Amino acid sequence: MSKKNAKIIGIIAVMSYIANYFLRNMLGVLTPSMMNEASYTKEYIAILSSSYMVSYAVGQLLNGVLGDILKSKNMVLIGLLVAGTVMIIFPFAGNNVLQIACFIILGYSLSMLRGPLMKIITENTELDHARIICVFFTFASCVGPLIASIIAMIFNWYTAFVAAGVLTFLVGVGANLSLTYLENRGIVSYNQLKEISASGLFEVFKIEGISFYLIIVSLAEVFGTTLTFWMPTILNEYILLSKNASNFVFSFIAFVNAVMPFITLTIYKLMNENDVLLIRLTFLITAASFAGLLIVPFGIFKVIFLLIIKIMNGIVTALLWSIYIPALGKTGRVSSINGIMDCTGYIAASITTSIFAYAVTNLGWNGSIIVWMVLSFLGIVATFMRKSA
Repeated sequence: MSKKNAKIIGIIAVMSYIANYFLRNMLGVLTPSMMNEASYTKEYIAILSSSYMVSYAVGQLLNGVLGDILKSKNMVLIGLLVAGTVMIIFPFAGNNVLQIACFIILGYSLSMLRGPLMKIITENTELDHARIICVFFTFASCVGPLIASIIAMIFNWYTAFVAAGVLTFLVGVGANLSLTYLENRGIVSYNQLKEISASGLFEVFKIEGISFYLIIVSLAEVFGTTLTFWMPTILNEYILLSKNASNFVFSFIAFVNAVMPFITLTIYKLMNENDVLLIRLTFLITAASFAGLLIVPFGIFKVIFLLIIKIMNGIVTALLWSIYIPALGKTGRVSSINGIMDCTGYIAASITTSIFAYAVTNLGWNGSIIVWMVLSFLGIVATFMRKSA
């Protein structure tokens, strides 16, 4: 019965989180089409993206803490409904200020999902079941860009934002009704804390190895966010694929990356659960792949190197969110821990998004690839600050 209940809880959580990821990737996959209009420049689109990420980062910290106090299902519902609303409004907003406000609200509303969902998973399922659900949870982050690219291929960019918003509405209502049913059946309960003190929050930073994982999550988020955001444009401008071909390749890469959480769990076991060594190897392969991207002259080989880079980042992401975080369930602060890690990652991603917009405009794609390669070497160096398991 516990296994059956875990499956039901997992399906609800994963579907809710897929909405998070396809919504946040809509801007990236639609950027090539939006730039056909004079009002949408790379710099302005980067501002929209950065506004979202700053708001998301702040929201992760605040809502991560609130997720341990408030009822999780209500936070998920509000987050999805508000996010869907601003996406519907965005294409019709009359000026830049309103559009930026839409993405600020989008970031904060989507930050209401992960911590509460993780709390539902870890507090209502057994540890082994929670870890498997979290593998699918990471899988959701890979499926999201795939769904976003499919929506981009079906609709023009105006309609694509509206379609994504309506779909998010449906997911939010469906998740809330499902969780209410499970709550009434006694399958789901919410361990709501009366309060969380500042001193209690700082206890998170005393967890063994947390500094190392905060560095790694920052780098993983930088790669995951900036690469996913700019990849359709890289395929179109740097590798010189058509817009339709770029969307197709992007969808294929997203599909391959979607299975990495499952493969990562197997690799992790084969390497005797030595996550530090595995992270070191992934950053080494990533750096080599960026170098290959600069050297090889043919489009197909550049696409292969991009695929390898995304796969490596998928492994690191899976290690963090599917293996490391579930192991912290006994701390009773999963939502807070999740919020702090996500906040750290998104602050790093927000800062580097503006840097990459400058690099793309002033240094070209080769300069941007060199910046990514340097960050890969920083990841390698970071692994030596923590002993292998």
